[in-house]
Amino acid sequence: MKHIPLNSYYRQILFTFTSSLALLIPLSCAPADAWEDDSSPVSEQSPASAQNEQFFATAIGQDQPNAYHVKIHLPKTPEIKTFALYRSEPNSELIELPFSENQATDSNVHPGKTYSYLLKTTFDSDDSHELKTTITIPEDKVVPHQEPLKSLTVSGRLFLPEKTVLYTQGDNILIRAGQIVSPETTIQTFPTNSTASVATPGRHGGNISIAASSAIGALTINGNGENGGPGAQGTTGKDGSAGDPGRPGDFGENPYWDGPEQLVLAFHKITKNFRRGIDLKDEGLMRHMRELRNGDKKAAICTHPPEDGTPGQNGTDGSAGSDGASGGNSAEIKIQIDSAPQFALTTSASSGSGGIGGLGGPGGNGGSGGPAGRLDLLSICPPAKPGPAGSPGNPGRSGATGPNGKRFPPIIRIGGKLLN
Repeated sequence: MKHIPLNSYYRQILFTFTSSLALLIPLSCAPADAWEDDSSPVSEQSPASAQNEQFFATAIGQDQPNAYHVKIHLPKTPEIKTFALYRSEPNSELIELPFSENQATDSNVHPGKTYSYLLKTTFDSDDSHELKTTITIPEDKVVPHQEPLKSLTVSGRLFLPEKTVLYTQGDNILIRAGQIVSPETTIQTFPTNSTASVATPGRHGGNISIAASSAIGALTINGNGENGGPGAQGTTGKDGSAGDPGRPGDFGENPYWDGPEQLVLAFHKITKNFRRGIDLKDEGLMRHMRELRNGDKKAAICTHPPEDGTPGQNGTDGSAGSDGASGGNSAEIKIQIDSAPQFALTTSASSGSGGIGGLGGPGGNGGSGGPAGRLDLLSICPPAKPGPAGSPGNPGRSGATGPNGKRFPPIIRIGGKLLN
């Protein structure tokens, strides 16, 4: 972070434009060591000619935007006996202006208009001469509070909103102005900790280039890249298939039973094929069936018991999460201000962080166990058990963190000095 201290915070805005003023020279996009001293956006005062180097006009800005008056400086030559000062505009008559002590003030001027001043002089030798100087009143620009900052070229002053954050959203910004008025304004690429959406790279900070003849106030520039988006989560594994049902058991046999066994088998057939037709609430019938089923327990045997259900299949593993997206590059900040005795500048430029990796997908559920083999109502066989459920699949691995963006150090030149 770079900080240029404020010598004394401004209270009065003073900004001058002289006659024969060359307006803005574009800010070079070359590296700092390629910037030359003559690349400032506003030229120094230059006389119209050697003959009238003491006769010139200066536009002086007032506190409010687009409020100016012109001060006309008259030559101090002892040989001059009389003065006559006039103002002229296109398609208008000459207007004589009052003056005193070799200067005059013209307050009836408007932004963007050009005014010519004519000085008629008479020397002691009675020779007369006319001097002429021309000036265009600058046009100021006021930046709105809530609009995204865009590139601007202003012949006069650029008024930034007080204690406001102006976002560039990563656009390339080029500001050229005669003077920048910044009452604790912040220019910032993205909101703090701004992060791209899932699997989307962070936006780059773009270029922030500012060229001005002068600046007053306090300006902070945060040229941070946007953080990369997180990786996408892996997909869920497939559920395991259910187990197969166990084989049903048979009724069973008693080799010591002859006649009664045939009756039992008959009841078994009835219950097997017509179970829905038996009245299970008929106590007499059910008691008789239990007696037939039990018989001589020592002699009864189970020839084909029902089988347990088979286990369910395991769920498959979840897939891996995707890697985080890359962070955006920092903004490339280039500042060139010719004069800033009452100006504090703070800059920062950091790259966006890479996005975190996506979580692995959850494993699939294990399949349910197969049902136990069916047991007939009159069977003497022991019941079977349902099969165990399959195990769930393992979660997939998480993705890797994305790479950070690149950082570009700010290039700052104030008063012709490189401050990096």
